[in-house]
Amino acid sequence: MNSVIRPMSNNQIKKRAAEAFNKKRREALLIQKTIKDNKHNRPNKSRRIRPTKDMAVPYGEQNPKFDSPPVLISTWDELSKVKASVPGFWLRITPEDGSGWIVPGDCKNEEDDSEFRNDYLSTHTFYGLNYKRSTEVLQRYGFNVIIDNWDKV
Repeated sequence: MNSVIRPMSNNQIKKRAAEAFNKKRREALLIQKTIKDNKHNRPNKSRRIRPTKDMAVPYGEQNPKFDSPPVLISTWDELSKVKASVPGFWLRITPEDGSGWIVPGDCKNEEDDSEFRNDYLSTHTFYGLNYKRSTEVLQRYGFNVIIDNWDKV
C-alpha cells in the first residue's frame, strides 16, 4: 500500500501552531502558579506583618498614640536614625540610595528581612504628595515623624 502525503493547507498549519502555542502557554502558566503557591505556603514563613489602621492621623496633626509631638524629618540621614515609638518595627534605610524598607523587629539581619519587608520608602518619599503618604505609613508602623516636603517653595 502506498500512502500519499498531502501538503497541509495554511489554515491547518495555523491551527496546529496555535494548538502547540496554547499547550506550551498552559504548561508555563501552571508552572508559574505552582511556584507562586509554593512561595506563599512555605512552612515557618509568614506573610507581611501589618500595623493597625488606627495609627495614622491626617498630615500635620499629633497622633494621640504618641506621648510627644512628631519629629520633622528633612533628610534620609535623619530618617535612618529614627526609632519606632511602638516596638515591633524598624527602618532599614540606605541614605546614599535615598530609599529604605520598614522591617519587623524580629528580623535583625539582611537574610531574614528580605522575606518580611513590609513597605518600601522610595526615592520619592520627600517629593510631591508622597511626603503625606509616607508620613501616614510611618506613623501607622509606630514612627512618630512628619516627613518634610522637598518641593515647597
